[in-house]
Amino acid sequence: MTKLFGITDLIELNYIKWGAMLHDIGKIGMRDEILTKPGKLDSAEWLEMKIYPQIAHDILSNLDYLSQSVIKAFTKKTGHTVKLYYYDSGPDLNAVLTNGQGSQFDLLLANNAVTTMMFKDDLDTIAIALLTQGLDPFSVDQHELKSAYLLLSAQTKDLLRYGYSISYVLRQGKFSQLTLASSYSEDLKTIKTAFGQNDWKYVVPKEGTLFFVDCSTAPSSAVVKEATKAFLEFINDLVMASENAQDIGFDTTNEAALLISSDEYKNDQEIAPSAEI
Repeated sequence: MTKLFGITDLIELNYIKWGAMLHDIGKIGMRDEILTKPGKLDSAEWLEMKIYPQIAHDILSNLDYLSQSVIKAFTKKTGHTVKLYYYDSGPDLNAVLTNGQGSQFDLLLANNAVTTMMFKDDLDTIAIALLTQGLDPFSVDQHELKSAYLLLSAQTKDLLRYGYSISYVLRQGKFSQLTLASSYSEDLKTIKTAFGQNDWKYVVPKEGTLFFVDCSTAPSSAVVKEATKAFLEFINDLVMASENAQDIGFDTTNEAALLISSDEYKNDQEIAPSAEI
């Protein structure tokens, strides 16, 4: 149908494809009693049903890896627009990168109780199990990896599910049952902002933690556009880097940007753990 309207650009077709598949994703946050009710919804149920477009918006756009104010400033200065797509599963992202679809993107951001969630990720999940046993989180020893696998298998019965805590909370909203999750320190800001759950705390286990640095990378199969170069230069400007880091609650590796950031930000242990940790 898109071709009948003269749309042939592969990236634009990909946007439309995902839009078609995800336009009803907000219904994930609806109660089963409403979605499966055989008769008409009453007035209260209909009001509840009407919030699913907002839930969809939260799921697809409330995961901040770039400050919206910084994106707007970049567009205003250069005329270039920025479109963000998010994958909450490491294996899914890896599949995109290895099957050729990665060339559709200009930049990729990659990293080097019954109410508990664990990551569903090849590296993070195994690393946590290895750390728990006092082992190297990046071990390739087969016996150590088997030990980590057995530990993860044993805990499955006590888990709410495997997955990314932010994705779950955004989908479930007030129906979320989550009380404990393995997560990244900067995830707290998204959870608190989205649903006002200000009682969440980030705690580093006594066994230790991992420190990840997210990097912007261009697919080797794609031509690096001038707009992409302009964006990288813009986001690394010390003022923009500082604003972006403080706005989204991420630690920054830009030392010049850190110098001009607020004391509150620099002293926030949930964003940047102490040197001892």
